Amino acid sequence: MRPLVKPLVAVVALSLATTSAYAAMGAKTKSASKASSCGPVLDTKMDRVMNVNSPSREVLSCWADRFALGGEATLAYVTGDQYDDGAHEDSFNVRNISLFTDVKIAKNMNFHLMLATANEYANGTPQSGNEILDTMGVSEAYLTIADFAKSPVYLKAGKAYSSFGNYDEPFPVVYSLNQALTQAQTTSVNAGFASNAGYDMQFFVFENETSDTWDEYGFRLGYAGEVMGAMKDMGFKFNLSYVSNAAALNGTASSHKTTSFANDVAAYNTEIGFKIRNFDIGLEYFTTDGDVQGTLEPEVTSFKAAYNMLMGDKKADLHIGFEKAKDADGITTENTSIGGALSSGSDYATSIPEKHINVGMDYMLDKNAKFSLNYDKFEPYAAQSGLSNQEQFSAALKVSF
Repeated sequence: MRPLVKPLVAVVALSLATTSAYAAMGAKTKSASKASSCGPVLDTKMDRVMNVNSPSREVLSCWADRFALGGEATLAYVTGDQYDDGAHEDSFNVRNISLFTDVKIAKNMNFHLMLATANEYANGTPQSGNEILDTMGVSEAYLTIADFAKSPVYLKAGKAYSSFGNYDEPFPVVYSLNQALTQAQTTSVNAGFASNAGYDMQFFVFENETSDTWDEYGFRLGYAGEVMGAMKDMGFKFNLSYVSNAAALNGTASSHKTTSFANDVAAYNTEIGFKIRNFDIGLEYFTTDGDVQGTLEPEVTSFKAAYNMLMGDKKADLHIGFEKAKDADGITTENTSIGGALSSGSDYATSIPEKHINVGMDYMLDKNAKFSLNYDKFEPYAAQSGLSNQEQFSAALKVSF
């Protein structure tokens, strides 16, 4: 742990050094709503940066200027043929239920708690025989210290979704290849800064729950904003995230590893996105810095595009995506294996596929209710005998409360 102290202190010192410059620039701060003062909400820019990948309340609420409660639930229907045996599968059940509590502990200090229960997965999708779990578990419990009206510095400590990778929803109806390889819950200490100009940087150390040691670390840096001097309504975003040991990333529990990686190997994930009027275009790339098991050194390249529009007076989008895995034949993850993944690796029964195609649409029925329709196709590696193409349709209704 000692070798990590200096980098962590360096990030904090660098962040503190930017405080005077930040103030001198005249930070463009809006008056904070009472809802935001009670903890993170997804519609605030700085909360998104500080709590990347972490789900938060979408409904604004704040009681006695200190307490806020909220939640979300998703009901999903999936029908299609499975790639492990080609069998047809129909599933209609609750995908997940999440409950959020945010408490203002002191000035500029907040506590965030997330309880969740979800449907167990196989082949990247919910199965008819797997109902939602009977108990709620603690998915996140962390403290944040920040005063963005005065300084771009923030500190965050506790259990949360890792800042490695990029995903909008930790409980998707269908997992992308990239998300299946990067999504993790870690106990960590994060230090970073976020600028109103769109720049952000974060350094974090996290526990390796397999060895019970605090010798893993990572960082994240990025930019999101307008392209200077470019045409109106053109935006750009970039982020790079890194972890020193991808094999130490855990899924839903310490006994459930994110992947079947056997070797301690670093990993990188890069995202580049453009917004041109109503169009969003994005590229994402995942790779490891060495062989993770045997001679495998997996890579995943992802492309996605969306057209945003109004249907009636409601927001909607049409989207398409394509993913291609390389050198990953035999790699399995918690969310693409049969019956879930255990640390022993014995239940990692199905390798991630080589290709993934997605076409669909989202429609906002209300500001707190979204309906989605999607078609997904997964193609296994040619060498994976006995596996079939998996084609499926899904419909989901997500509500926030």
